[in-house]
Amino acid sequence: IVNTSDNFQFSTGSPTGMPLTSGNAQTFGVVNPSVAITATGPGAGMFTVASSNAIVYQLSLAATLNSTDLSSITLTTAGTYTTADFVANSFRLWYNPLSSALTGATQLGTDQSLVSSGSTFSFSGLSQKITMGSTGFFLVTVDVAASPTRGHTFSITSTPHSQIVFSHAGATNTGIDPARLGGTQVFTPIVTAAEVIL
Repeated sequence: IVNTSDNFQFSTGSPTGMPLTSGNAQTFGVVNPSVAITATGPGAGMFTVASSNAIVYQLSLAATLNSTDLSSITLTTAGTYTTADFVANSFRLWYNPLSSALTGATQLGTDQSLVSSGSTFSFSGLSQKITMGSTGFFLVTVDVAASPTRGHTFSITSTPHSQIVFSHAGATNTGIDPARLGGTQVFTPIVTAAEVIL
């Protein structure tokens, strides 16, 4: 904006001098969010036979400075399990705005295929908003088969922050990197009457 003497009116007299210097241009900058990443569970435990949505990983994401969306997350499995210990295509991601509990959570994305131990699986194409000043809780579940192998184990390994992607390319991730692993879960099928030794 260029200001001139014509922009001013006086009750008497007339303005003199050079035109006023224009103000410097101001740029509206984008404030990149900072996201605190914390793995919150679960602890070590046991799978229940034929159970649905057994929790295998819990993560909280707290945004400051700006809001952002979770775009994708990639996780790695570990343990002695085989894919036959689970129901096919039953890895699921959930979001809960209030707590790390499955009750009240909403599924994000689609069910994912099972992978062998030591492999990765991903939830992508997400757009779950994490509002500035709030914390979002994310859970990963799987369905346990009716006849898993007793003694097999399963867990989610520690997760590098680079595998948790947000809509803001300049988002800063804070917290322990990698996020800690989930507790090991052991398959313990129900013992049949024929297996009971008196």
